Amino acid sequence: MGLERSVFRGADPAHAQMVRASLADSLHAFISEMAWFPGEFGPWRYTGVGPLDRNQPPWCSRAEMPNDAWTAGDIEAYQDWSSFAYGFELTGDPDFLDFARLQIGASNFQGLASRLRAEGTENLVNRAALLALVQKLDGEL
Repeated sequence: MGLERSVFRGADPAHAQMVRASLADSLHAFISEMAWFPGEFGPWRYTGVGPLDRNQPPWCSRAEMPNDAWTAGDIEAYQDWSSFAYGFELTGDPDFLDFARLQIGASNFQGLASRLRAEGTENLVNRAALLALVQKLDGEL
């Protein structure tokens, strides 16, 4: 978002839109079925996007992925918190808040807000954007 806002916005609207679209696609991929499997509390740390043979097409669904195309048992739930906030702010898609809620183990938005507040300064560098978004949505900011 920084590149779009600091370099292209107002100077090159077409490139600004391309950067926004690319970021939105990347953030949606982060919560897609290829990165976040049903029943998991976070996305896989590493997920394959295609075979090593560049002559083969990329995988477009989890069904196309071989069983070793992701880091089984290796969930990313430490650095990804702000991505939920950026995804929601950029797209308005409430799925980003739903996935944040799933990751923190809350059953609803208020639970997400309560859990984030209860964490205090724990991992704040990675949770700051999401905490600020939750506070804004709650009318605190």
